[in-house]
Amino acid sequence: MKAILEFTLPEEAHDHALAVHANELAIVLEEIRTWLRTKRKHGDLDPTAQIVADEAWDVVHALLQEYEISGLFS
Repeated sequence: MKAILEFTLPEEAHDHALAVHANELAIVLEEIRTWLRTKRKHGDLDPTAQIVADEAWDVVHALLQEYEISGLFS
């Protein structure tokens, strides 16, 4: 099975670049998730920073669910 994405360049250059670099974008998002998880569990954060880290974690995961891509991340 093959899947082919087709773009009209230069009009869709931005969309093309996003598709080409989707793997790198996913890696960056996973790195952010890992960093947040570590800060929340082992960061010895002050109470305010802990609240912000928890809220950031919740926002990231809500967006992953909203865009139906949460299953792509462990």
